[in-house]
Parts: sequence; C-alpha cells; structure tokens
Amino acid sequence: MSLFSKHDASSDDEHVTRQPLPSGFKDSPRDVRHKSIVQSDLVIQGDIKTTGFLEFSGKVTGNVSADTLIVHAGGYIKGNATGNHVTTDGETIGSIKAGDVTLKKNSQTQADIICDRFAVETGAVIKGNLDVSAKGQS
Repeated sequence: MSLFSKHDASSDDEHVTRQPLPSGFKDSPRDVRHKSIVQSDLVIQGDIKTTGFLEFSGKVTGNVSADTLIVHAGGYIKGNATGNHVTTDGETIGSIKAGDVTLKKNSQTQADIICDRFAVETGAVIKGNLDVSAKGQS
C-alpha cells in the first residue's frame, strides 16, 4: 500500500470497539472526565483550573487545580497544586494539597504537602513540611 492510496476502513482487522455495558450499569464518572494535556513547550503565567484530568509537561507560574494532576519529568509548577490525585515526576515549588500525593523518582519538590495518602519513590527529593492524615482523623 502506498502512502497516498485509498484505504477501506471496513476491511481493517485491527479496529476494536468496546462492548456495551449490560443494561442497568452506568459508566463510572472517571470514564467521562475530560483530559487536558500541557506540552513541554508551553509556558503559562497564571492559573490553570479543570475538573478533569490534567497531564502536565510545561511550565507554569501560578496555581494548578485538577481532579487528577500528573506532572511529568520536565514539568514545572511554581505555585499551589491542588486536586484529588496529584502525581509528580517534575519540579514543584509552593504547596500541594490533595487526597492522594505520589512523588515519583525524578521529582524535585520544595513544597508544603497536605494530603490523606502519601507515596514516594526512591530518588525523589523533598524539602518542606508534610502533613498526612486520613479524613476524619485529628
């Protein structure tokens, strides 16, 4: 097949569709969240807020808020990061407040962290205060 030849999609054997859920079952809310991606070449001066899933590789000076925030290696946040789930493999300077916080092996974190659950990989660098307490506990 040449690069510009016509292709009949109906003959594509690799096309796979998801089977419908049985009647009475609904998709979980996580399946319908919107996903946003900030690429490494994007620099933002200001706040970012989404109710969905944010994959972040760029640089921001400002606050970042998302249900699920993933800061990839090379990503940089100078400000407050908040969400239900925050995972970072990049650099964070400021504060992190979330239900779940995970610091990956390449993360450089200079932040005060407040969370319900905390995980850290060997190699992560942390400088700041850490407050981990389950909801409802004092």
